[in-house]
Amino acid sequence: MGIILGFASFFAVTALTADRFLTLQLHLRYQELVTYKRVVSVVMSIWAISVFFSILDQFYGETMYFVKGTLSPVLFILSAFFYCKMFLAVRRHRNQMQDLQLQQQEQNVEETTTAAKLRKSMVGTFYVYLVFLACYLPYMLVNIVRTVKTTSLTDTLRYYALTLVFLNSSLNPLVYCWKMRQIRPAIRDILQNILPITDKEGPRKIER
Repeated sequence: MGIILGFASFFAVTALTADRFLTLQLHLRYQELVTYKRVVSVVMSIWAISVFFSILDQFYGETMYFVKGTLSPVLFILSAFFYCKMFLAVRRHRNQMQDLQLQQQEQNVEETTTAAKLRKSMVGTFYVYLVFLACYLPYMLVNIVRTVKTTSLTDTLRYYALTLVFLNSSLNPLVYCWKMRQIRPAIRDILQNILPITDKEGPRKIER
């Protein structure tokens, strides 16, 4: 289960970063290419690959140890690359709007609003990436050290680092609710269906 959830988190964060990158790069073509069916297919593929890797780990542990040690840095670097490209694209777009501000004032107001939304969305996903990096990077570093030399200290540190890995699943919902307002109503509805609500008649459950 740890391998399934770990790989699913890696792939999901990378996919989220790629989605924000495509939003900036494709503009109007984004809705055409990134459809609901394709998103569902990507999510299902992420979980299928994660389950497949978990099964392989049971029979080919040494091979999967190499795969995990190689794939994890690649996904981190890929996400960092996407964020660098997004930062450069947003900065270039902001400079262009400043140059055209006097010539096309009304159009620039609309473009400024769009750019502000994109920057806000990018910042939100960037916080998710930072929390993910803080939780997974210690575990990766400890595993790299253990490949060179395994001691009682590295074994102990591995358990502490592994605790951070599993803690990430608890921190992500908090980050989502904090930086992404569009998902707050959905979370609120879910909590209202689970938790009792007190009114004048006393505690009750929300009925749909």
